[in-house]
Amino acid sequence: MVVSSSLVALLISVVTISFPAVVAADSSEEVTYPICAVKCAVTGSPVCGERDGDYKLFINGCAKMSHYCNTGETWEETDITKCVAAGCPISCSKYDDDICATNGSVYKHFSNQCDYLRFVCKKPKEAWTRVTECHP
Repeated sequence: MVVSSSLVALLISVVTISFPAVVAADSSEEVTYPICAVKCAVTGSPVCGERDGDYKLFINGCAKMSHYCNTGETWEETDITKCVAAGCPISCSKYDDDICATNGSVYKHFSNQCDYLRFVCKKPKEAWTRVTECHP
């Protein structure tokens, strides 16, 4: 069976579905998210989101965008102290995953994303950033 290249191109264009390009708040690059398959970096600073008077803490801006893509819920980025005042509502799964963060002078290990976010939320005046490697 011989398939023409124009038919293959037509099939590819019909099957390829993607959302419009979105610029991430914590990135200078434009990224296209195909069918909500968002892959976020494991680094970055937590982001507090507000929606209809409710607050939610996300691991970073990309995670907030991924949440929107998967749920349709729009959370406006707001000051992290508002999440603290709301009791540190955290949106994350509870799996074991060694995480490292730094405040610029100290590195700290966390057992998972939730532990890290709870720690950061309780210390809003400290600027902690998740990093890929911990240094002594």
